[in-house]
Amino acid sequence: MLGSDGKQDDEFSLESNPDIGRMATSAINNQVDAIRYLIETDTKIEQRLKTGYLVGLDAILRHMRTGWKRKEVVPSHFPQIFSLYKKLIEVNTAKESIIPYLQHFSYDIVYTATLPRIFEENPDYKELKDVLILKYAAQYPSKTFYALTKYTDSKHADSLIKTIGRQYPEQLYSYAQDNSKLSYKIKNISDDSFVKTVVDLSKMKSGQIYFPFLDNLVKGKTTIAELDAAKNDRLKYYRLLVQTQMDYSRRALSGDTAIGFAELTARLQKRPATNL
Repeated sequence: MLGSDGKQDDEFSLESNPDIGRMATSAINNQVDAIRYLIETDTKIEQRLKTGYLVGLDAILRHMRTGWKRKEVVPSHFPQIFSLYKKLIEVNTAKESIIPYLQHFSYDIVYTATLPRIFEENPDYKELKDVLILKYAAQYPSKTFYALTKYTDSKHADSLIKTIGRQYPEQLYSYAQDNSKLSYKIKNISDDSFVKTVVDLSKMKSGQIYFPFLDNLVKGKTTIAELDAAKNDRLKYYRLLVQTQMDYSRRALSGDTAIGFAELTARLQKRPATNL
C-alpha cells in the first residue's frame, strides 16, 4: 500500500499535501496492523468470520491502492475507512445491523469499508445499496443518473430522479428517451410537474429547443404553443431568449435560480444576435 505512490519507501507521499500524506502513512502503518491483530486474537470472532474479515481487509487495501489514484478514494479518508471497518467487524460479529454506523460517512468511506463480502451475511445487508446510492448522489451528483441505471429498484430512485433532474435537466431528458428500466421509472413519476414536463419534451422531435424556457413552462408562465409561435423565426426566438434571461436574472438576484438558467445562458452565448 505504501508503494502505491510510486516510491519504494516507508511513507505514503503526497507532494500536493505532505500533511495528508503523513496522516495516510500513519493510518496504513498503525491501523492495518491493529485490525489484523484484533481479528486474529479476538476470541469472540469464530474462525470462519476471521477468514472473511482478513480476506475483506485485503480487498479494502487493494481498492485503496488503486482507488486513490483514480480519485475514487480520498487519502485523507484512510483513517476513517480503517476505523469504520474495525467498528463494522465488531457490530457484524455481534450479529447487529451495520447500517446505523454508516450514516455520517461519505460515499468513498462507506463503499470501501463495506467491500468485504463477509458483510453479505449481515441481517440488514440488503439496505446497503440504498445507503450507497444516496451517498453517491451527494458526492457525485453529475454521475447519479448513470448510477441509477444499476440501482433502479432502490427505494430512493424516485426522489433522486426529482432532485438530481432539477440540477441536470438535460440528463433527465436523455434518460427519459432511453428504452430502459430507468426510462420507465422516470416516465411513471406522476406527482412532479417538473419531471412530467421534461418527459413530455423528451417525446417531441426537437424537445431540447424548449429547455431554456423550462422553468417558465413548469410554472405555467409560458406554453408550448407560445414557444412554437417563435421557434421558427430566428429573431423572435432570440428575443424570447433574451427576455427570459432577463427574467431569470432578476429572480437570481432574489435568490431564486430558475431551472434551465445555465442552458439558456449557454444558448445565448452560442447564438449571438449578430449571427441571426
